[in-house]
Amino acid sequence: MSNLTKEEMFRKDLAERLKLALAQSGFTQEVLAEKIGVSLSGVKKWLTGTSDPKWSSIVSISEVCGVSVEWLATGSGAMMASRQPETGNASLLAANSTEFAPVPVFDVQASAGGGAMNFGEVIAGYLSLPVSYLRDQLGVNPKDACGIYVNGDSMEPALEDGGIALLDRSANARANKGDGIYTFRIGDELFIKRLERQGSRIVVHSDNRAYTPWEMTDTDKANMKILARVVGTFRNL
Repeated sequence: MSNLTKEEMFRKDLAERLKLALAQSGFTQEVLAEKIGVSLSGVKKWLTGTSDPKWSSIVSISEVCGVSVEWLATGSGAMMASRQPETGNASLLAANSTEFAPVPVFDVQASAGGGAMNFGEVIAGYLSLPVSYLRDQLGVNPKDACGIYVNGDSMEPALEDGGIALLDRSANARANKGDGIYTFRIGDELFIKRLERQGSRIVVHSDNRAYTPWEMTDTDKANMKILARVVGTFRNL
């Protein structure tokens, strides 16, 4: 059994994905550092798992190497981006892949545990995400996208404690027409849970099997407001 901490395991796994991205691009470490505007020593630390890149650097690496930003950041999905550079020119990207959307991350914590208080929507910062990633891979209009911090481990491994859940706040997403992971409010408590509709019943599930599913009461349902559907997740780098 590994003695590595979760942070060390994340850095180790990310370093392996960075090596794969670098190999696919054909760039040297020196060229990659120059293209994304960081020091060579910083790139070397990422590749050895000594440190991990900030989010803006992960986005830049995915763009210049032609790999999926979600795969690079989390290991989920396909490695290759949906729009590839032309053969023989790894730095040439599709025109709209260089367009980025500022996605606000709100300074509230949605409970993946017993429930957290919602103190309002104060913007803590922004994720800069490719418009093509939001529209083509996630099916989200950039204006409807936002992030929120996850509090608790009950939705692991889907959502990590302290990570950022990427949300779709569109009217269609909030309609809750199908099962899925949603962020919702019951009274003053904010939750991120997997919802399952069984006729008139709504069963709330945690992906972590240490937590028991529970059924919403009529009072819960009357006071529940769906805020968004979860469409992705990112570690808080």
